[in-house]
Amino acid sequence: MEGCMKRDRKFVSILDKLRISFLTPFLVLLLAIMFILGVQYRKREVDAEIRQVKYEDEILAQTLEARIQNTKSCVNTIIIFLNEVLGTENLDEDGCPLINNATMRKIYDCMVGTFTTFYNAEQVMVVWKNGTVWYENWTENYFMGTEGKPVLSEMEALGVDKKGRWLREISADSKIKGEGCFFAKQYVEIATGKRLGYVILKTGDIFESIEKADSEKKFTCMMSREC
Repeated sequence: MEGCMKRDRKFVSILDKLRISFLTPFLVLLLAIMFILGVQYRKREVDAEIRQVKYEDEILAQTLEARIQNTKSCVNTIIIFLNEVLGTENLDEDGCPLINNATMRKIYDCMVGTFTTFYNAEQVMVVWKNGTVWYENWTENYFMGTEGKPVLSEMEALGVDKKGRWLREISADSKIKGEGCFFAKQYVEIATGKRLGYVILKTGDIFESIEKADSEKKFTCMMSREC
């Protein structure tokens, strides 16, 4: 009887060893497959996230470019309109506007069309080389006077040319003075190329949407603890 029990235990031990020898490679293979699948899944997740980030960046870049071009087009349109509407009866011998009701009405109509067409425009200032200045904002408040020399000097000192220049602040004492997002450009007589002054447009901050989107990304990353 005892001999039979020993033989049985030996047989069970052999079976256990066989099971272990069979299961060990299977378990190793299973773990390897799970690891490979996990790596591939994670890689797909990372690739999808990269594609999403690139897509969002492309949208932001297109939005930024559209707003930049909108602002430049607005300034160019003002220069074209002023060349078209101001005739010799509205200008002195140097090409600067006379301050009278007829001239002011023409400039006002030009600016109202600008604010209607270009959604980013908040304030516009035109300063002529003799110091004559026109100011108007999107609420259609306007002013025309002869206090433009400080702004004229600032534009000259900054080297604003026919290509235009982005500014973050106007420091000269004027109605458009302050911080913001400005685009300034030389105002010329189209027929001759003669410099008449400068057009300065204050627009809604074109970088605001970029900064906001970047902040939202950082917040999302912080909450998910993945960045």
